[in-house]
Amino acid sequence: MFVAFISVFGGAAIFSLLMVLLVHLLFMPFPLGGEYYLFYLFLMVIPALVFMIGFSFFVVTWIRNRVLSVIFLLGFLGTTIFYLSDCLFGLFDPLGLSLPSAFSRITGHSDIWGYFLQRGMWFFLGLSFVGLTILKFDRIPNRVSCVGKRVLVLFFLIIGILCGGSFFFLQQNKFWERLNYRSIYEKYSSYPKAYLESQDVDYEQRENEMFVNTKLVVRNRTGKDMSNVLLYLNPDLDITALSINGMTSLFEREKQVIVVPASLSPGDSLLLELSYKGQIDERICYLNVPDVEIADTRKRMYLACRLGKRYSYLRKDFTLLIPEVLWYPTTVPPENPSSPYDNSRNFTRYSLRVRGHGKNKVISQGMRKRNGDQVIFRNEHLLHGITLNIGDYITRQLTVDSVTYELHMWRKHAALLKILNDRLEPSPDQKVSSTELIIRHVRHIAEISTGRKYPYKRFQLVETPLDFTSYFRDEMKSSGFVQPEVLYFPERGFRTKVFFSEVELAVNSLLFQEDKFRNTFSWDGILRWNVLLKRFHLEDGVFDKNPYLIRTQFYNQISDIICQTYPFLNSLVNLIIEDNNQTRIQPRPSLTPILEQQAIDYLRSHSLKDALYDHSLTMAVLGAIFVLKERELVDIFQTKGVDQDSLVSFLMNFLDRHRFNVTDFEQLNEEFKSVFHVDWNTVLPSWYARSRIPTYLLKIADVMRVKTENPKDLYSRIEFAIFNDSDVDGVVNIRTSTYLPGGWAEMQLAHKEKRRESTIKYQAFKIKAKTGKRFALVVGEFLDFMINTNIAGNLPNSFFFHETGIFTQDTSQYIEEVSRRYFLPDTNVFIVDNTDPGCKLTQPSTFLKLVNNDHLMSPKSWIRFINFKEGIFMPSSSWKEFLAQDCQGTTVRSFVFTRGGAGDYRLTWEVDLPKEGEYEAFVYIPSYSLNMNIQKYRISPLGDEEKVVSIDTKGKWCSLGIYNCLPGISKISLSNEGEENQMIIGDAVKWVYQGKAIR
Repeated sequence: MFVAFISVFGGAAIFSLLMVLLVHLLFMPFPLGGEYYLFYLFLMVIPALVFMIGFSFFVVTWIRNRVLSVIFLLGFLGTTIFYLSDCLFGLFDPLGLSLPSAFSRITGHSDIWGYFLQRGMWFFLGLSFVGLTILKFDRIPNRVSCVGKRVLVLFFLIIGILCGGSFFFLQQNKFWERLNYRSIYEKYSSYPKAYLESQDVDYEQRENEMFVNTKLVVRNRTGKDMSNVLLYLNPDLDITALSINGMTSLFEREKQVIVVPASLSPGDSLLLELSYKGQIDERICYLNVPDVEIADTRKRMYLACRLGKRYSYLRKDFTLLIPEVLWYPTTVPPENPSSPYDNSRNFTRYSLRVRGHGKNKVISQGMRKRNGDQVIFRNEHLLHGITLNIGDYITRQLTVDSVTYELHMWRKHAALLKILNDRLEPSPDQKVSSTELIIRHVRHIAEISTGRKYPYKRFQLVETPLDFTSYFRDEMKSSGFVQPEVLYFPERGFRTKVFFSEVELAVNSLLFQEDKFRNTFSWDGILRWNVLLKRFHLEDGVFDKNPYLIRTQFYNQISDIICQTYPFLNSLVNLIIEDNNQTRIQPRPSLTPILEQQAIDYLRSHSLKDALYDHSLTMAVLGAIFVLKERELVDIFQTKGVDQDSLVSFLMNFLDRHRFNVTDFEQLNEEFKSVFHVDWNTVLPSWYARSRIPTYLLKIADVMRVKTENPKDLYSRIEFAIFNDSDVDGVVNIRTSTYLPGGWAEMQLAHKEKRRESTIKYQAFKIKAKTGKRFALVVGEFLDFMINTNIAGNLPNSFFFHETGIFTQDTSQYIEEVSRRYFLPDTNVFIVDNTDPGCKLTQPSTFLKLVNNDHLMSPKSWIRFINFKEGIFMPSSSWKEFLAQDCQGTTVRSFVFTRGGAGDYRLTWEVDLPKEGEYEAFVYIPSYSLNMNIQKYRISPLGDEEKVVSIDTKGKWCSLGIYNCLPGISKISLSNEGEENQMIIGDAVKWVYQGKAIR
């Protein structure tokens, strides 16, 4: 048995290592690192092997039943792999699969000490289980050798527990300290902040420590007297001296906050000089990111290999420091954990002098100048922060159209530069290099999509270690990878395909694609069989926000608007510009449906003001709320005569005039009032504090082509009506998409130049509570049309239309008031929808008896719709509900569906007819239905014969016949009788009174 266990666990592990080694030697373009394979053998394989052998023998010895032992061991292994591997930072993972195990060629392993402790725990626990097994076979328990074995077993057990405990507390301490840092930020959040006007940093690196002397000029711009000046600095950096205007001063310090006793009157300034030294505590970073996300390493992995997370580096051979780590003092914190969108900043004149870097390359913002063994950087613009990168880099530099572009690659990866150079080798007939063409094209896309010129004089791409991590933050629309003038990309272009694909496409994807597809690996996915694709799922995938999106260099990084009442205003203004800019290739991007509905659900009883300070909200939901409220505000301005394009143009012009500067909101508002005669202060209070949402009734006619004498004239007539069926005012908008002037040829040119391929216009309308409007519009050069109810209780909340091919000669246009009665059926028409109480579902339960599924029809939770879960419309073995705009319904338009079968699933519509007479019965089947054959309906009119009718039409009301009905309940039912892959669809029925019954 011992040989069998060795063969299974050890042989399989060593065989897999040898196979990976063979693949590396034969197919990978990178040199072989034999020490890595030894690392995995001795620290991953052997501890797992020792534990599994020891634990297996222990279980077999103590249970004494091989079948039960095997079942127990398989259960233990499955539980640890599938359910416990990520529990408590990977503590309960005997195989070490959830631990960071990747090596960077720049900085090595991300957490080698933690890895040693966790693997040591399982190694020594395995030895203790081996000892316990041996003790079981001792026939003379009290002899000296037996006592020695017990002591040894106890020793191994204690060492294992100590290793595990040390690993846990090492990881948990990070989050205890993060909590402490958050509380300190919140403690000082209400203190007045001085403005940092300039800072000269003199940086020297000695081994793994920094020694810094810095001079700061701070000014009081608060308009009130200040008794103290607050500075923020990394808590692991020790201050050795501090002076005010040349005089040594005392100070108080609480972790990252330094309180300097200095009185400042409004408008006054003072000079602070600090000397400090030490290392960097990375736990100060990203305090507004939830701890769960910080602890989760599954987003940083390749297949089963976790990459680990680091936020800065301060080493003899490599340094990488970004503003988020507070490596130099600031007067405002880089983030606000209590309210992420309250993220004011200073624009500061920085200079940086670096010494002690040896032969390594120094990279930072600004104009670079070498002076002996020193490198000096002076910024041409005021910046909100600077970075520092020191390492063994090789650099390629090219100036194109007055902007200098630099690529900094780790010297060990020079082979990748050769690959890139070979791919960009110009052809003999080219007048300029392929690199210049790509740079011009990429910059063109950036400037077209943002509507702004690139604001800096240089753009630097810098390679960073594999485990260097940052997080996309909605309030900044970027991550720490994107800094002024600098973009940090992953080691060897990991996951960017820049070096191994078409360069231009890869760069465009890296810099401009808003959502990036990320492969996710799960061990349970290996055992999951996909019936549709007939293959195993080794990888799944999700879409994440692109952390390398560079739009923030054109927006958030170059301006700041301050406002005490609405501290989020800078983020709001930048989002208005980015979200509504006509030069953007795509119009307002769709939100993730489930996040959008979570946001709308929250706004049913909460305001934006509540959301910004609600720590129970995830950042994703808060981001969705902010986007929805931003769009609502733009629509509100439009109802007051400020159209979307004019609003965006004004804001862009205002920020361009105040580029690299902080501006007061009142200045923006005064200029806005002078141009549009609209006061932000009359709009923002109710918009900010409103905690209710409207609900609408909609009536939508077809989009019809206007028949004209000239067949080349493209005019369409759109007619629809909307009623606000709530007690709160609302705003809806319509979006029309038309051909560009110049028609099809201009659209092709726009596609080639990466411009928007159509003209998109939004019109907003205020719909007051308990009022309705009917619209008729004529649109030229029509492409498509959309109605958006926005923040409302309607599902779906947008309706999209193309031309139907139906012609009309009516060219009248109007907007007229209508009452609620206009949206209700005739008094002789009785409709039952699938969402009404009169519609009931039945299906076999797990106990094979019919149950009533009224709970499926409850409107209290939108999550029941598969649009927010599976997302795909496929045959199902149970009744499911799908939202679609062409369904019947009032506030919710949906249908239910199931797979064809034996007829034991039923959908029944019951209607209480008020009077005796002749009624015609109809059924409605949405045109969205797929793979629908004949459906059989059983009509059970009260007072007439039961009848079965087959229907195979969809997209309209279909007659089921005329029946004589008595007052009371009449029924129409639909079963799932049909072919196995047939889709059975149920939406609505109606009974139309025809007159008195003829007997």
